[in-house]
Amino acid sequence: MKINEAKSILETAGYLVEETGDIPAVLYHATPSCYVNSIKKFGLGGKRPHKQFWDYEGTEYESKFGVFLANDENVAYDFLEGSDSYWDLAEEYEAKYDKELEIIVFAINTSDLDLSKLTIDTNNDSEDPTYFYDGVIPYTVMKKVNV
Repeated sequence: MKINEAKSILETAGYLVEETGDIPAVLYHATPSCYVNSIKKFGLGGKRPHKQFWDYEGTEYESKFGVFLANDENVAYDFLEGSDSYWDLAEEYEAKYDKELEIIVFAINTSDLDLSKLTIDTNNDSEDPTYFYDGVIPYTVMKKVNV
């Protein structure tokens, strides 16, 4: 599917599109290394993690089951690293396993996504938008990147 076709689908479905009208070719998601086996088995967004990294109470994401994506690998990394809940999990993990919890960043080509499930993250008011994918992303379409 071409970007213009995807944009048309999103607009027709009433989804938000960036002001420029562009959907990035690649989006990124950061996750703790201890979640990678679950992602391999169930896909990204296929199983709700036992530790949520942000409080979505009172937002449109409170009852949704999906994943947040960024248009830059460093932004994805920074969002996870900036979560107090991540650091709580890291402390628990390090105490239990005596090794440091890593942040893993995955790249996902938007051509591998059902773009009708992709919306702009309305909780993020920064210049660089982040996205919400209301579905499961198979591990087979994800590539680990170094940050």
